[in-house]
Amino acid sequence: MKFGIISIVFALVASVIAIPKPTCKLCTANKFNANGTYDLAAIPGVRPRVVSQCLEPGTFALTFDDGVNLYESQILDKLKAHNVKITFFLAPNMYKNASVDPYPSWIRRMYNEGHQVATHTFTHPNLVDITTAERIAQLTNADRVIKSIIGKRPAFMRPPYGSYNDSVLKDLADYGIQTVVLWNALTMDFAHNNATQSMDYVKQAIETNCPEKGSSNIILLAHSPLSSVLDFVDLVIPYVKSRGYRFVRLDECVGGKAYRKD
Repeated sequence: MKFGIISIVFALVASVIAIPKPTCKLCTANKFNANGTYDLAAIPGVRPRVVSQCLEPGTFALTFDDGVNLYESQILDKLKAHNVKITFFLAPNMYKNASVDPYPSWIRRMYNEGHQVATHTFTHPNLVDITTAERIAQLTNADRVIKSIIGKRPAFMRPPYGSYNDSVLKDLADYGIQTVVLWNALTMDFAHNNATQSMDYVKQAIETNCPEKGSSNIILLAHSPLSSVLDFVDLVIPYVKSRGYRFVRLDECVGGKAYRKD
């Protein structure tokens, strides 16, 4: 009788007390950042915030680095067909001169069709290896091109190679960058240029580390200049949706304004 009473009491207590679910292990196997530091709060005059994951479980931010190049127009066609909004990190003079036709019309289309345009510097140097003056020139030149096309300067940036240190963060803060974006999932497409292999990394990030549908909050890094990107877009979008995720731009993923006021 005593055992029965104890069991009933335990059951009642358990029904009242919410037992926390184990948090999903974010996709550390796919992180690719020499610095290894993630999710830093902003300190005015010292650094912008540094983020590597969305705030809400079930959100998925697809990001493309290193545009503009050969495939953005076709990428935009596919995104429109899938009704998905993403974020493009542009390096306006890395592969192509983004000021020369047809590239301005493609960047303008990104903005007009509801995608977020962010900066990835002007020519994609490792910011750790250059001086403060050179860093500011990289940001200024990228902003000049982007603003001449869409009329706004991005508030979000991704450092090339995910590389930064305290000096880089200080320069970014002084320049007015509000959010530095890293990632917690990576396609490794630059190493293989194969859509199926890119999907293997996406599936690892979602199914291995976060098997419960919609349980993680992912920022995925991929690259737009690669020939595999078009097949990848058609594969990744239905797959991610089937796993219970909602595609978001980075300003919704982590909060904050996409563009600077000035």
